[in-house]
Amino acid sequence: MYSLTYMITYDVECEKFLPHNLKMEGSTTMIKVVAPQPFKEAITPEVKALLEEMIAATRKEDGCISYELCKTIDGEEYAFIEQWETQEALDAHMNSEHFKRLIPQIGAFQNPGKKVNVYTVYL
Repeated sequence: MYSLTYMITYDVECEKFLPHNLKMEGSTTMIKVVAPQPFKEAITPEVKALLEEMIAATRKEDGCISYELCKTIDGEEYAFIEQWETQEALDAHMNSEHFKRLIPQIGAFQNPGKKVNVYTVYL
């Protein structure tokens, strides 16, 4: 079994994400990610266009099983819910051109400090 949990903070000044508290255990299997998207305000057409571009590009990546932006039933909170074949596929995603370009742009519309959880199927 493999598990990975880490905290990611978007540093507006440096314009990049900073991972914290990386912890890995076990062997690699299918990976699931819950990445909250704490938007400061309602999603504008500009932000929606960035999100649509991110989703379309990511869904074409090798190893991407699913990649969706979900919102709570009350519509107040959003999260990317992702499923990857392997940790290597997720790593490649986080190093892709569109991730490095679009995530900082999307992050500019978000509150700082969000915890991203990465899971494997347990049972």
